[in-house]
Amino acid sequence: MLKSLLSPLAGPYLALYSLDKKIKTVKKTKFQVKTISVGNLECGGTGKTQIVSLILGMFEKNGISGALIARGYGGSYTGFVTPDVKSAGDEVRMISKKHPSVPVVADKNRARGFRLLRDKFPCLEAVLLDDGYQQYGIYKDLEILLLDWEKPKAGGVLPAGRLREPLLASRRADIILFTRAKESVVPPDFSRYPELSDIPKLFCDFKIAAIEKNGKKVSADKRFFLVSSIAKPQRLLKNLSESNFSVGGSLFFRDHHVFSEKDTDKILSGAEKHGCQEILCTEKDAIKLPFECAIIRSQVSWLSGSEGVFENYVMEALK
Repeated sequence: MLKSLLSPLAGPYLALYSLDKKIKTVKKTKFQVKTISVGNLECGGTGKTQIVSLILGMFEKNGISGALIARGYGGSYTGFVTPDVKSAGDEVRMISKKHPSVPVVADKNRARGFRLLRDKFPCLEAVLLDDGYQQYGIYKDLEILLLDWEKPKAGGVLPAGRLREPLLASRRADIILFTRAKESVVPPDFSRYPELSDIPKLFCDFKIAAIEKNGKKVSADKRFFLVSSIAKPQRLLKNLSESNFSVGGSLFFRDHHVFSEKDTDKILSGAEKHGCQEILCTEKDAIKLPFECAIIRSQVSWLSGSEGVFENYVMEALK
């Protein structure tokens, strides 16, 4: 019902989107550093943060002096981010903690973020642009687009669906990485999606590697109370079940939610009410909670030989 009411608004939304794109692409700015963009058509929920962390890990492994520029969703802070900057968004704080050697800048004006990095790190070799697919005015050496394998069209464009741009906009991508893909359906039949033809496609899923607390593994025989402020938390719940972790109760908040004292009380009382021994959350949520909890460590699981191919694309773009 709601979708049918919102669908007529898709036309005006697309008109404004097209105007915004035309204005921003009049002149592209090419910064004097190799630039890789990871982004979505959908409004979150594709696992972008895990892919960003994966690429930063490639920089570190190969001795590349790299940095991250992100909008800093959920935060009001602009500038260089460290894990203790509470006014910064949860994702950039988490990335800063996970990759302490990588400079992380939060700035909704990405061009200003580039200048900030250039002034402080003039010898920088690479910049990873987080959520950069709609940054039309910035030149990129590699444009990586993430699509949710289960629902690439995500119900259509805003406001009825979850797409910022129509699926046809995927043609700007150098490669498409389908996330949450399943081995049983790869390679798939793309006849339903002619918009995606002739673009290199790779496939991955996200698996739970371990649950840890204070740097030590937590036994799977515990009963967990799941707290989440990520997009599509039901998928996380499903992954936990498939990995044989017992979730006795859960409490979900909107994506990037900032936990209040009242929220904390609800979490603690919820865990007690459901007889759970551990409060469980993602790395992104753990950075915001005021108490120690069990943390889900996830990893990228590649399908159909995509792993080596993906890293080759990244490394070639940096040459």
